[in-house]
Amino acid sequence: MTSSSTVSVGIANTKPPVLIRGQYQHWKDLFTKWIQSNDYQCWLVIHLGDKQIKDLDLKLKSHDWEQDDLNTMEKNSKAQMYITNALCQEDVEKLQSCTSAKAKWEA
Repeated sequence: MTSSSTVSVGIANTKPPVLIRGQYQHWKDLFTKWIQSNDYQCWLVIHLGDKQIKDLDLKLKSHDWEQDDLNTMEKNSKAQMYITNALCQEDVEKLQSCTSAKAKWEA
């Protein structure tokens, strides 16, 4: 028996599982566990929606950002990117109009 025949195929912890047509529920279960084990705060953004920033419109017009605000914006963007990285280009294009990770997850 060669060593290649004894190696199991698994899921990488560094990259999200990729959605394969016809296997949505399996992917969703794997992705949920993957994101929860890698960044639970991002999972909360996906599940509950973007964490809101007080006075966002005013802050967007200035450079008056607090570190907590920057962390929140980063978490919101990272959650969207995790989902995007698990999809094929065709699915990414379908979700371009979604402005939050939760909207992409529910689409």
